[in-house]
Amino acid sequence: MADSDKEMATNIVDAVLSVRPDLPILVKPNSQLHLVAKEKGLPFILELFADREYNNDFSLVSRNYEGAVITDPEKVAERVIKMVMEGKVTTFNGEEVEVQGETICVHGDTPTALDLIRVIKQRLESMDIEIAPFSI
Repeated sequence: MADSDKEMATNIVDAVLSVRPDLPILVKPNSQLHLVAKEKGLPFILELFADREYNNDFSLVSRNYEGAVITDPEKVAERVIKMVMEGKVTTFNGEEVEVQGETICVHGDTPTALDLIRVIKQRLESMDIEIAPFSI
């Protein structure tokens, strides 16, 4: 909800700033949470979603649509490679949009999450792409 609701995004950012203003939060690029964090000076880390389809405006496709959650490990790994290497993702309706991110999210409730992570890791390592935790 903080992706599109500026008031909610502001409340989240203000809460973090009041407790630990040096703590980065994970944000979806161009979301309200991203824009408010940037505006208020809260550190953030841009997050990309490996297992979710994007709309052309970079919002996530509703889980109500079939195919919004991607469970095929090979398809997910290909998407991640394209995001990391080319800075692009193919949207739900086939358009290619530019993306930027510093971390990749696989949702724990995706039925094949562990397989997705395993294949993504193998593919990135096979291309000598370093996998590292972000630091705070």
